[in-house]
Amino acid sequence: MGKNDSTTNDGAINSSSSSSSKLPLLPYMGKNDSTNDGAINSSSSSSSSSSSSSSLELPLPLKPPFYIYQMGASRSGSTFQTTLLDIIVTLKTKQWYEALGEVPPKISVTNNFKKINKNKNKKKDTAIVGPFIYKTHVHNLKNLEAINGRRKELTKQTGITTHIFTSSHSNNWMQVNTSLHHQALSKIYNCSLCEIDSYVPIFGMSQEDVKLVKDYMSYYEIMRQCCGFQQSKYNRYRLHGCNVTQLLIDQPDIHYPYCERHNLPKLEKEFNALPLQQHVMQAGQYNWEKPGDCAKFDKKIIAGKDFNGEKFVSCKLTLTKKDIMRQQKEKN
Repeated sequence: MGKNDSTTNDGAINSSSSSSSKLPLLPYMGKNDSTNDGAINSSSSSSSSSSSSSSLELPLPLKPPFYIYQMGASRSGSTFQTTLLDIIVTLKTKQWYEALGEVPPKISVTNNFKKINKNKNKKKDTAIVGPFIYKTHVHNLKNLEAINGRRKELTKQTGITTHIFTSSHSNNWMQVNTSLHHQALSKIYNCSLCEIDSYVPIFGMSQEDVKLVKDYMSYYEIMRQCCGFQQSKYNRYRLHGCNVTQLLIDQPDIHYPYCERHNLPKLEKEFNALPLQQHVMQAGQYNWEKPGDCAKFDKKIIAGKDFNGEKFVSCKLTLTKKDIMRQQKEKN
């Protein structure tokens, strides 16, 4: 599994068996260097804004098979958007192919689809994959140019149509004007579930679809923030015994998750029973997978583990380490 934080985990595609009840949608699994991920621009139309699907002259709603790239700045809610896309795509793909009595198609790709081979003489393996959502981080314009240089190779290799969704800290980002929807972090903080409404016309979601997805994401947010090694840094701060009371006095505007107010064992069971439960989070090693995992990870953090199982160093470093790493990447 990859090494990520609550908003910066990278992803890769691998193969999966295809059936109408269990679709080959494999989001952000594995460890990738964010400069080696790829994206495809499936539209030649241009736009002055990337914040709305209406900026692209594409026939909506989209129809399966879905081949989607999530391109996000670090710590921009990119994991939230990727998970949301995965749940919607899983739901709509299942509806579509069950109605047709068919299964989603598969394509053959080289391992260069996952990451660039630094050794150019290395043999390229091939894999058979189904519809996918691929999550990648873009830190700067140089990085974006590298990604755009690879998208033509995959287009030529497979002939598939791929769509882009983006996330960042602001309403506009890196001149990516072919995004079907751009997610600004401020909107996630203000009303994360409201973001789901923006996807209704893109995927042709019914009212029942929206209800199912919002139910799922409401539980997912709590599990993501309050469970696992990639949970909120503020909850890890609390579990380490750091002074949360003083932190909230000094920084009253932080997005503190108040995990201690939740009955997590109860919520874990309810989340696990949801009809859309696909365990799309990077499970097991770093994140929640099944009831009981919240207590398991909390025990390890209290005993001295921190983000991604690294050794806890200090309260200050728990709050600042990932911000420092992000700033360094954006400068390079």
